[in-house]
Amino acid sequence: MLLRVDVLFPFIAFGVLVLAEYLVARAWVRGYYRFGLPVLRVRLEGVRLEADVENRLATVANRNASVIVYQRLSDSEIAFREKGNASVTFRYTPVLHGLIRYVPEEGATYVIGWINLFAVLATSFILWVFFTSPRYHRPWELTIMFLAIFGVMYGIGVWRYRMVAKSLRPTSAPALPRS
Repeated sequence: MLLRVDVLFPFIAFGVLVLAEYLVARAWVRGYYRFGLPVLRVRLEGVRLEADVENRLATVANRNASVIVYQRLSDSEIAFREKGNASVTFRYTPVLHGLIRYVPEEGATYVIGWINLFAVLATSFILWVFFTSPRYHRPWELTIMFLAIFGVMYGIGVWRYRMVAKSLRPTSAPALPRS
């Protein structure tokens, strides 16, 4: 039995891409965390990335779903991602990586969630399979199952990244001036 390389090529390319993205994320490559397709953007007014920000972010780092790890890229940027190992009872594949960016001109900090490239490619592949198959043999079950699972993974990522944004907000209001 002869294996056809042209049939395996998309799967090999996808595997190489997943491995490359995994290595780039673990190496904390600055460009990977600064650019991408944003799917979440939270603006926090009056929040600066001061020295105590790492302590506040550490409260979100260890949760039941997975561990969030942080790496400071510059004085105004902190990259973060979910670490692959999760609790024994619950596992999922993170589909987002993020950046906390302070913009001094606006006096605001942004929490940005970029979608991982493998998630975009997997979604594109499923949609390609769906739309190129004959009308009477479309894989409805596969497409619905994939989109449901992907939607849950995306929802968990958004929930976790909103927790990062919440931890950056000031815990107490500034004192009012006395009259």
